[in-house]
Amino acid sequence: MKKQLSTRHVVCRAVPAASDALALVLLCIQRGSPEQAVAVLNSLSHSSLTNLLSDNPTLLLEQQYPPVTEASPADIHAVYSPMCSTSNSRAVSSRRENVPSFSELASVLMDSKPAVLADVLAGLVTVSQFATLQQILQVFLEYIPSRIGIAGSAASHVLQQFMEMYFVWYFSDVTVSSYDITTVEALKILVRSYLSHLRQQNPNAQQNKKHQTVKADEPRRKVLFEEKRLAFLGKMPPYSADLSKRLISLQEGMRSTPENTEPAKHSENTNSDSLFKLQCLLCSGKLPPECLSEVRQFVHTHPQLHGNLSLQVLCVPPREGTNILLDFCPHALLHYAQDRFTSETEWKSLVLLLHRKTQTLGDETVLKPLYQQVTRDILTYLAQTLSLEEMCRVLPPGWDKLYHGYVQICQQVGHANHIRALIMATGQQLLGTLNL
Repeated sequence: MKKQLSTRHVVCRAVPAASDALALVLLCIQRGSPEQAVAVLNSLSHSSLTNLLSDNPTLLLEQQYPPVTEASPADIHAVYSPMCSTSNSRAVSSRRENVPSFSELASVLMDSKPAVLADVLAGLVTVSQFATLQQILQVFLEYIPSRIGIAGSAASHVLQQFMEMYFVWYFSDVTVSSYDITTVEALKILVRSYLSHLRQQNPNAQQNKKHQTVKADEPRRKVLFEEKRLAFLGKMPPYSADLSKRLISLQEGMRSTPENTEPAKHSENTNSDSLFKLQCLLCSGKLPPECLSEVRQFVHTHPQLHGNLSLQVLCVPPREGTNILLDFCPHALLHYAQDRFTSETEWKSLVLLLHRKTQTLGDETVLKPLYQQVTRDILTYLAQTLSLEEMCRVLPPGWDKLYHGYVQICQQVGHANHIRALIMATGQQLLGTLNL
């Protein structure tokens, strides 16, 4: 039958049915022609290939589930870590026998159709329940250590996509208190996969570009916890120009613009995409404490990590984050305070820090105008949102001369709000009288 399908495809040069095309793919793989198999796979749409493989999962996994001996949490812990060694992973792999593995078809899909493979694997866990999360991780545990170079990178990319889709489903109806050991370890793996991408020395490199490109027939993937990402991150490098570096370069007499000061666009390259996703995870409040500690330790030991500053700020309490931004990214302070501050005391501390900073900077430094502008923006915001009593408490001691203008703004806003409230109350009374 496979020979007939192959002959028909060559002679008629027509696009075969999805099932026939898949049979032809298997024939090409069996004959040792993966390039021809990829050519046939490219004739299938994302949805048709996904549906076909979802109905035939044994084509991807060489052994039927169950039963399998599930990996221990310690084994899963080693499946993907920027710090773990390949030899250790192979040692873990060699301790178990009779573990299901990816078929040759799955290996071809790893590089040619990673999104399809990730979709199917996620569906096997979340929809058909053909396998569990731990079982799929176990398959990757056996597969990744034996692959190096491009093949290993492709497998890691599929693993990341699989976990992203799984957790989009998982967190749609699960609370933090319901985590089990496997879920915690899977979250660690996902965080480490992002850190591994960010560790690349050249953030603008086009490595793995083909894995990131979204084809026309592929659905737009929802970024996990994208709605939780805090707004101030858009004001920080690499998504916003690093104004501090520019000012420092001017102060040092450099005419040329320093490197890495221009903003990067989301999904412009693999690194920026990984940074965006990791920021969303850190902002979600869903990560277990050990994940946060791991990220904080990693960014501390890798100061040149792409997006290091924003990750530092996300891993520390607001007081520490304020001090970091004050020194390295002051133009993001207002948005950071709006996102993170919950008390009047925090605003008072920020205003006092800015007051002291501007007082200590000499008039000759080009950095002083930056801090003065940041101070003006923050005080204007406070004057428009706080009551007069609250505004006076937030201002530093001896504010009469320096900040009297902001007190006047606060008074004017309060007066305008009072008049607006009176007008609305009068209107409501008049409306009630007319109804009677």
